[in-house]
Amino acid sequence: MRINQTILVICFLWISATHAQQSLIDSLETVISKNTRDIEMANALNKIAGVYSKRDTEKALKYAWRSKALSKTIGNNKSLATSCAILTNIYKNTAQRDSTELYLEALKNLASKANETEWDYLNQVYNSTAGLYYKSIGKTKEALPYLLKGYEYSKKLGNKEEIYGQAINLGNCYYQFADYKKSLQYHFVALKGFESTGNKTGQSFCYNNISNCYYEMNRFHESISYLKKSMKLKKELGDKRGLANAEQNFGNNYMGLGDFVLAEKHFKNAIAINQELDNTPALITNYFNIGRMYSEMDPKKAISFFNKGRILAVKNEDTDMISKIDLEILSNKSISEKQLQNEENAIVNVKAFKDAGKKRDEADGYKNLANYYTQTKQFEKALEYTNKYNDLKDTLKSNEILAQFKNIEEQYNKEKNEKQIILLQKDKEINEQKLNRQRFLMIIFGLIIIFTGVGIYNFINRNRLKQRMQELELRNRIAADLHDEVGSSLSSIYMLSQMAGKTQFDTKGDIMEIIRTNSKETMERMGDIVWMIKPNANEGEGLKYRMEKFVNDICNSQNIDCNFSADDLNELKLSMKQKKNTYLIFKEAVNNAVKYSQTKKLDIKIAQQGKQLEMFIKDFGNGFDEKIVLKGNGLENMQTRANELKGNLRLTSKSNHGTEIQLIFPLS
Repeated sequence: MRINQTILVICFLWISATHAQQSLIDSLETVISKNTRDIEMANALNKIAGVYSKRDTEKALKYAWRSKALSKTIGNNKSLATSCAILTNIYKNTAQRDSTELYLEALKNLASKANETEWDYLNQVYNSTAGLYYKSIGKTKEALPYLLKGYEYSKKLGNKEEIYGQAINLGNCYYQFADYKKSLQYHFVALKGFESTGNKTGQSFCYNNISNCYYEMNRFHESISYLKKSMKLKKELGDKRGLANAEQNFGNNYMGLGDFVLAEKHFKNAIAINQELDNTPALITNYFNIGRMYSEMDPKKAISFFNKGRILAVKNEDTDMISKIDLEILSNKSISEKQLQNEENAIVNVKAFKDAGKKRDEADGYKNLANYYTQTKQFEKALEYTNKYNDLKDTLKSNEILAQFKNIEEQYNKEKNEKQIILLQKDKEINEQKLNRQRFLMIIFGLIIIFTGVGIYNFINRNRLKQRMQELELRNRIAADLHDEVGSSLSSIYMLSQMAGKTQFDTKGDIMEIIRTNSKETMERMGDIVWMIKPNANEGEGLKYRMEKFVNDICNSQNIDCNFSADDLNELKLSMKQKKNTYLIFKEAVNNAVKYSQTKKLDIKIAQQGKQLEMFIKDFGNGFDEKIVLKGNGLENMQTRANELKGNLRLTSKSNHGTEIQLIFPLS
């Protein structure tokens, strides 16, 4: 059950990492698809080429070529150098020596001609790329100066990721020299750096390389523990090239422990992945290591793998690997089969390893020569080379070096623990600050509740007072409206009725007609006042109905064609003040149009526009010249009511072109 859960977790992590990487590719593709042909596009092409270089060589080449062409067009040497470096590494990994050196030479020219602002960057890229190339073809001694320069330029540029990457390259270089102390130091520098930046890819490389150092000291269990950490991260990241390298290192460690079944399984896994990736340098090493494993069990099978590795090493012009393979074949073939390499050439190869400072390869060479002399019954020479092998191995695996390993690892763990202690102390301080903040917030919260309660009490009292004031204001307004609208009309009716009692019969009819008209107007005004103060009259539908009834009555009496549109009023809830002023402005405008314009058509539209109500009233009558005609009380009253609504009233008129009134006010 626990195994199943572990498998599910690993699958989930791999899917998550693949999804994250695919998201990066998708975002880069989006930038590229815009085809802006600028530095942003060139950088995106380089980044996506870098991602595909570990997964799909053909796609990586396609994007790198595009970036190179675009960088030349826009004249950006930094992106051009990056694309040349990517192409150099791709061709290096696919054993295309001519193309590799072509792009490396292009990088060298860019670096040598760089201006002051580009000098550090271009030389960092060139030296790092050159160092990795020379290391890959076995020229480790030539690679070291380039890698050291690349490291120094990276520190000058201050790019942390580059610094830690160069530290890995230097660690690998010192590993080739069998200087495991320096190798381990650089790898732990890189590991601490990548842990600080959260770079899992870098961490996976460091764990793998630290494992190699422990393997060389025959500390296989420690080596495997670091390899497992590396393998976990590489699965998360979907790094096939890195997985192949880890599989190979597992094979070496299990071979060291004598578990040849597991060793064979891991070696074959590494070969399958590298064949899929067409990774020639890695395949040479895979064939070499599996050949060494079969040397103890099946020499013919061992020679078969050594020959496969040698063919690729010749194609890749890797002289170091050719020499190492020749020595292994020499020690594995019987006397009648020694056709590949004679004794003198084997000794020359071992001397070349010694001159190059490759102590690990030198020791393996002594071992193979000892085996060869044993097979040929030259026991004195076999003993000589056996002693040389043992002396060199003792030097490489002395107790002093083991102690240095322990010190380096303990220093790393100590610094890591110190950082964890500092983090714990910071967490403690943060927690104390949180507790103090919580106490402070509780006090503030309590005060807020008290003040809120007081505020609510005052608010309720203020609302009650406000309601009373509003009631008083309403009473005053009703009284004023009754006095102004109804009182004056009743006074005129009273005066006219007195006149009717004193005049002759002929003029009584005219007076009675006036009384009838005033009475009707008074009733209408009284109805308006009652309608305005009724609670259910505040609804939009009531306002629309009253407007429509008023305009239809007045237009029908004068044979005026009226277009009335006010559907939005059905959805609105207006205050009594808004309803009153809107309706009275409407009435005044319609009355003026009917009485004075002599129009035969009237257009009225009332609609909500966002958070405003807009009213348009247009007649097609005589119109007037706004500069000549004086504004009367009616127009002033309309303007006053518009101001009360916090709105805007606009009147536009022109002789013989009618009049238009527009009212706009906020609905808040």
